[in-house]
Amino acid sequence: MKHSSKKTFIIVALAALLLTSFGKVSHATVSGTTATGNTSISITLPNIIILHYLSDVSLSFNTDISTGVDEGAGSWNTSWSGTTSNGSGELAGSGLSDAPTYELDGNSTINVTLPKVWAVRGISSNGTATVSIAQGNTSLANTQSDSIELSNLTVSTEGAGPGASITADLDGLSKQNATIGNVGLTMDLASANTSGQYVAAGAEYTITATAI
Repeated sequence: MKHSSKKTFIIVALAALLLTSFGKVSHATVSGTTATGNTSISITLPNIIILHYLSDVSLSFNTDISTGVDEGAGSWNTSWSGTTSNGSGELAGSGLSDAPTYELDGNSTINVTLPKVWAVRGISSNGTATVSIAQGNTSLANTQSDSIELSNLTVSTEGAGPGASITADLDGLSKQNATIGNVGLTMDLASANTSGQYVAAGAEYTITATAI
């Protein structure tokens, strides 16, 4: 009987121990640990200049021109031998009337603007660039050895110039925000006495864009 009671006591003690242990597990709490870190990022951009340009420009005047200009009336005394005298209305170069569409007003030069022939975009320390133009071989000749001389080359934008050098805005790398520019020049036709194509060896001008 004593052995049975002792056995019963041991079983009860073990049961209590197990219940206590499971109770502790079911109510256990795990505490988390958090660590954070801050990171700073630094980005350095270089000067970036992208220059768009036309490498070949062809200028063509209107189609062949043929026109008559009425200079009024003239009169002369005529002898039986065919000589004339006491004439009026004789033509002189300085007195000729202006001809439509191609009158040069007594000189041989024409000022021409080549519109939207270059563009610049990019980034720089203050958001601008210097755009300049340098004259190259500006004497153009045809097969008859006649020539057309180019001079007074300039660059301009909607807000700057014309001049040999201007400051242009750089509005970033987007093509849509590029600054568009023109080239101006003076064309001298004093030695152009025959028709045809006039060309020169090499480039007539060079455009340079420099970040400021």
